[in-house]
Order: sequence, then structure tokens, then C-alpha cells
Amino acid sequence: MAILDDLIASGLSLPQAQQVVLEDTTSNIDGLVTAGFSYTEALAITGLDAGTATQANLVTQGAWSGTQVPAIVAALAVTP
Repeated sequence: MAILDDLIASGLSLPQAQQVVLEDTTSNIDGLVTAGFSYTEALAITGLDAGTATQANLVTQGAWSGTQVPAIVAALAVTP
């Protein structure tokens, strides 16, 4: 699956990549935290998915702007 491959290539672990893909259909902060994201990163990801946060919020919370943010944004943009 290209989306998972892109997320893993960006530096996310397999569990993190799987949760980002699942986040596109759910708002599961606990699942993101269990996969290894910090609580603030999980809030930023769910906020980005809901349209209440920006890519800058992800960077502020620790995502790598050069690789992780574009991969996460692309994964969330895919319509399930």
C-alpha cells in the first residue's frame, strides 16, 4: 500500500503509519498515542484531519516538516 510505504519512508513506525491511515476515518487520539505519538502530536493530527489545525501545528508538536508532515497530510487527504 503506497500510503503506508510513504508514511514509513517519512520516518514513522508501522503502527504509527497504520494509525494515521485509520485516523482518516476516525478521531482516535488514544489509538495514535498507543501507536507512539505524543498526546500533543495526536491532537495535532486529529485537528489537521478535522480542519481545526494546520501543518504548522504538526511541526510545532514535533513532526518533521520535510518528510513526515507532507506524508501525513497526503494520507489524511485520501478519501477512504
